[in-house]
Amino acid sequence: MSKIYASLISGGKDSVYATYLAIKNRLNVVYGINVIPRRDDSYMFHYPNAHLAPVITEAIGLRPIVVEVSGVKEKEVDELKSFLIDLNIDGIVAGAIASKYQKTRLEKICDDLGLEMYVPLWGCDPVDHLRNIISDGFRVMIIGVYGLGLEGLLGKIIDENVLEKLIEVNRHFGTHVAGEGGEFETLVLDGPIFKKKLVIEDYEVMKGLNWGCIRVKSYKVLEK
Repeated sequence: MSKIYASLISGGKDSVYATYLAIKNRLNVVYGINVIPRRDDSYMFHYPNAHLAPVITEAIGLRPIVVEVSGVKEKEVDELKSFLIDLNIDGIVAGAIASKYQKTRLEKICDDLGLEMYVPLWGCDPVDHLRNIISDGFRVMIIGVYGLGLEGLLGKIIDENVLEKLIEVNRHFGTHVAGEGGEFETLVLDGPIFKKKLVIEDYEVMKGLNWGCIRVKSYKVLEK
């Protein structure tokens, strides 16, 4: 019997693409763990439109498991670990690219529970990563921007033009091209592993000084 994996799926590009690579490499990914923080300043977990993570997980064809955590630094890590103790899995998949904070804490959880950890994007070149996402046919919407030069990208689908803009902003302000420093947040609407696609019908835009985010109000899940 093949080992059972659960993927940490936030609904953003990195967690979804890591899931794609895991499936492509024939890992038996059965569950999508959707961690929902109760605070918007979680150190560890994705917050914007987190309510859509189970929807995206189901659209991929995985079983969603929603885990609510406090969002309090370090405490939320222990809360995830406590949940994973009772889940019958052999390993987890994560989309960390460069966040040592996230990776080391997930490694500690896996070590303590005897789980394998698959982190296929770790240390990847951010420009190559986004190019792969585009060329592999993922439809990724930017739903939050939190830095100078990014304001005009809110609501855009990541394509070659958007990537060039992200590279330009990186040159001027030093922001991470793939948003690993929290410079922007994304939502994946469709891709090659999706059985169904997500269509945003209505959303609210909230803006402040050098930041903006989209809160999805209504959506449809359609057959492909």
